[in-house]
Amino acid sequence: MKLKKITRNIKYFVPLIFKSSPVTIIMMVLGALTIAVRNISWVVIPKLILDELFYDETHNNLIFIISVFIAINLITSIFSNVINSVKNYNIRKVD
Repeated sequence: MKLKKITRNIKYFVPLIFKSSPVTIIMMVLGALTIAVRNISWVVIPKLILDELFYDETHNNLIFIISVFIAINLITSIFSNVINSVKNYNIRKVD
């Protein structure tokens, strides 16, 4: 019952906001996806590092995995900052 009410409110609210400021909605979705990618990388890549340390005797891929982890965090951080800047600019512009 409560979920039905929430979805009904979202169905009304999102098109109303999207009509007034579509860039803000798009930036909010992109920001959420960026944060999701960063959080997934914090779960998956340390597991890969631990598997490489414990189960592979040569550790050939360790530097590659660590560099991918650093690159993903750097890129998502920069992308998140750009998205937040654009979103904040558009919010101020709408006001």
